[in-house]
Formats: sequence, C-alpha cells, structure tokens
Amino acid sequence: MKDLSDQVSSSCDAQNLFLSNGFLAALWFQVLILGPVALLLNSALVCCLKATKTFNNNCRLLLMFMCAGALGYCITVTFKNGRILFLAYMGDCRSIETTTLSCRLQASAIIFFLFFNGASLLCLSFERLYASLKYKTYDGVSNCYLAILMITLICIVDLVQQTVTLFDVRWDQIIVCDSLMLSTSSTAWKNFAFGGTMQLASLAIFAGTSFWDRRVLKRMLAINHAQHSLKARFQLAKNIELNKALLPLTAVYFLFSVPINVLVAVAISEQVLYSKTKSMTVHAFFIVNGIYYTIHPVLLLKYNQSLNTKFCKLFPLLFNILRNSKTDRKQSPIFKKWKNRIEPVIRDKLEKNSHLIMNVSTIDQLNQNNDESLADDGKKYFDNLQDLWDEAFIVELQKAGNVPKY
Repeated sequence: MKDLSDQVSSSCDAQNLFLSNGFLAALWFQVLILGPVALLLNSALVCCLKATKTFNNNCRLLLMFMCAGALGYCITVTFKNGRILFLAYMGDCRSIETTTLSCRLQASAIIFFLFFNGASLLCLSFERLYASLKYKTYDGVSNCYLAILMITLICIVDLVQQTVTLFDVRWDQIIVCDSLMLSTSSTAWKNFAFGGTMQLASLAIFAGTSFWDRRVLKRMLAINHAQHSLKARFQLAKNIELNKALLPLTAVYFLFSVPINVLVAVAISEQVLYSKTKSMTVHAFFIVNGIYYTIHPVLLLKYNQSLNTKFCKLFPLLFNILRNSKTDRKQSPIFKKWKNRIEPVIRDKLEKNSHLIMNVSTIDQLNQNNDESLADDGKKYFDNLQDLWDEAFIVELQKAGNVPKY
C-alpha cells in the first residue's frame, strides 16, 4: 500500500487526466440518466406489486424488497457519483481519496444493497422450492411469514458481513471514494466466492423447481388427478404460472451476473496488483449494474399482464400515446384542460344556432316531410360542431407536444 501523501499527490497530479478521459461522461450518465430511470422504474414496480394479486404474498413481498435493494443501490451510487463530480469541479481532488468515515459508509452501503438484491433472489428461489415441495398444504395467500423470516435472516447476515468488512481495513489506511474495494484482498475474494455461490444456487434452485412442478403436473394428469385435492391441483398450476412469470427476471439476472462477476474479479486483481482499482473498471461495474436494475423491472412489467396493466394506469396519457390506443379521451388530463377552454366556445355557438338544435329523430322526420333545407342545415350544424370539437382537441395535443396516430 502506498503512503497516504503519495497517493493524494498522485491523485491531484492526475486530476486533468480524470477530467478529460471520459470518466466525467460516465459519471454524468449515471447521475442524470441511469440512476433516475432506474429509480423511476423500480418505484413504479413497487407500486404495481402492491396493487396486483398475480403473485402470492410471499413472492410479492420478496419482489418488493428486491426492488427496495435496487432503489437503495441507485440512490447510494447516484449520491456518491454526484459528490465526486462536485469535488472534481471544485478542484478538491484531495477529498476524492480520503480516510473519512463517509467514504467507508458509501462503499459498505453499495455492497450491502448488492448483496441484499442477490439474496432476495435466492430467497425467492427458496420460496418457489418450498411451494413446490409443499404444494398440497402451502398457503402463500393469507400470510407472508416465510418471506418476512427470510428477509430478516438476510438482513442480519448482510449487516454482519458489512460490519466485518468495514473494520477489515485499518482506519489510518486510505480509502478511495471512487472505488469498489473496501476490504483486504483475502476478504474480497471470500465475499466474491460467497456471492457467486449464492447466484449459482438461486439459479439452480429456480430451474430445478420449474422442472419439478411440470413433471409432477404431467404425472398427476397422466395417472388420476381425481385423487388429488382441488387445492393441491390449483396450487401446482399456480406454481407453474408464477415460475413462468419470474422466468424473465431470472434469465436477465443470469445474463448480467456473468459480466458483473468478471468485473469484480478484475477489480480484486487490480487491488492486489496496483493497490487500487482503476476508475474504468469501477464505472463499468456501476454502469452494468445500473442497466440491470433498469431492465429487470421493465421485463417484469412487460411480460406480466397484471403488472403491465397496473403500470399503464400510473402513466395513462404517456402509454395511450405510445401505444396509439383509442381509449376514452375523458381520462386524459389534456382533455380536461381542453374542455375548460372549448366549452365556452361551444356554448356560445349553441346559443347563436338554437333554432337548429334538433336530435336525429327530428332530422329524419323533417326528411320525411320533405323539409330538406332545414334538415340539411341541421346536419351541417352537427357536422361543423363535431369538426370544431375534434380540431380543438388536436390543437391542445399539439400544444402539449403529443399527437397520437388515429
């Protein structure tokens, strides 16, 4: 480990390199785009999970805590990167590498939420396994004791692990705020092995559970399903449905775990070889994780009809325009604004043309009586009124910058 003054001096000498090598672009991307988008999507997913009944209470609670871990990670990383940007532009390069408690807590919080998210998926796999083995008696609707128990256990394990890691490095040793590593290399390798084992276990349990449920259902239908209770058959079918709904989340977790683990291994190796993790590795790790925390709520919302419906209700106008759907215009906030502006015009037009106000039956009667001129005037009036109505609505949409395709 280099001397503290040497490292701080080298950091100050390299400040121009730090500002010109694209690292600021990576920081701004995380602070302005990746972090806010991930926060928005995960917050929306929590609201949708709270409202939907597709998942049982245990699954729903575990998914909500997984999103909470993603929210905590995004908030912590956004705050850390914002602080580094502020220090860089203020020219306070000495504070980027420091021994203060804040940097230690930031690094510990990031690892805490990463572990929490991975452990939540492991708990979700165990819940699926328990539901598969106990499908005859499992009750995941009326209570969520299993999820609460597992979440409590992972919080305790995570807090103990991060406390040990926090005090693993001497307090007189430099801690790099813009870095992944906080502990010694031996502890880092142990944490890396533990995290990788946890990921493989969760994926293996989920895959095995999905295969077992389908096998049991096929055997039940092939032999004599009447000997099984209605509750058991319903729970087994529900297990298969939930496994299918969770498959996109598991698949994207597996795909992103490969580059994330590679980056962690590279970071630990750099810590051993150079006594410091390179900034390129750090920001690549944060960006890949940020993309994962952005994609996983999108997949859950896209491939689950109930969650998709709940999500669309959160942003009705946006999704109506993106989907070019012809839903009820009266639900749109633009309609309400337009209605307040156009109603006086319509009312004035009605007063000036009161002699032409007539319903369709009256027009038909006039046609039968050969009073064509008055009937034509009435039809023209109603056509003009409809055109005025539609034109005013389109104008309001154009002012708002949103013109749907009809």
